[in-house]
Amino acid sequence: MEGSGFLKGVHINHPTQGVVIRGISDLLPGKANADKAGSQQRAADAASAAAFEILSGLDVGQGPAKQAKPAFLRTASTFSRGSYFTQGEVLAEVGLPDVDQVRFAFAGAPDGYMRIVPMQRREKPLTVSSLNANVNQSEMIRATGHGGLSTVNAYGAIYYDPAGSYRMGPAPLRWATQIFQNGELWSLTDTLIVRERRWRPANIPLPLIPVLTLEQGFYRALHKNVQFAVAHLGLTFPCEVELGLLNLRGAHLGVVQRDIRGPIQFDEAIVQLELGSADAAENDTALLAFFEEIFDKTGYARHEGLNKFPPGPPRS
Repeated sequence: MEGSGFLKGVHINHPTQGVVIRGISDLLPGKANADKAGSQQRAADAASAAAFEILSGLDVGQGPAKQAKPAFLRTASTFSRGSYFTQGEVLAEVGLPDVDQVRFAFAGAPDGYMRIVPMQRREKPLTVSSLNANVNQSEMIRATGHGGLSTVNAYGAIYYDPAGSYRMGPAPLRWATQIFQNGELWSLTDTLIVRERRWRPANIPLPLIPVLTLEQGFYRALHKNVQFAVAHLGLTFPCEVELGLLNLRGAHLGVVQRDIRGPIQFDEAIVQLELGSADAAENDTALLAFFEEIFDKTGYARHEGLNKFPPGPPRS
């Protein structure tokens, strides 16, 4: 709580930079005994050592030409690796309050996400008006579909697919792309892991991850959003891309109808890579590494040329 307040103060006093270092001295049980054993002093020593190590690596120089460029401050994850919001938080609203307003929120943690993270801190934050004017040119993690709604929220601007019409009140958010004033872009979805049987035959194991749908969705989102970030967020290279599939444990990977692998014994599949350019081949390399990581979690490799990718988009 204290660290969050301090960092918010740093943020609004840009270009001031700050960092929070905490030395952990005890757990909730047995606090008095830990204090008597000198744990607070050891925690303080460790925290101060970390602080001096960071300071020793800063090249402040003697003049403007030697000033270290400000490090980029990543948006922090919250209750899951793919979340920047609090659980159940309303991220988009449409309509008039107490008349016909619909409030959109993810029902839980998204099961798939993509982050495009600059490595160079901006001179000043992007304006909210510019984010709102352009966010509908970004893309969401979806294999099919076009268009959506856009609005401003507490984090910047969001582009989302309402996936239906709803009466006044809460509504589920299934796909969304959020852009932040620091130039970051997050795309999120909770549609990648099928958990409801509906029309699917009883011999198909659930939960199920349809591979082609997953690969098509991430392909569309990464290729379009990298270009979007260059054009509208001032993205420069190298930048970092993070691709993740979460809540995997117990799910099966549906490669084709007769090739279903699993159940998966791991909670997540995540890759973080640097992109050296906006070139399509670099995007494909990052995507292929991510797809191979997902397959590896089943204990089997993704065979070369699956879904005719790469090159070109994944296809049947």
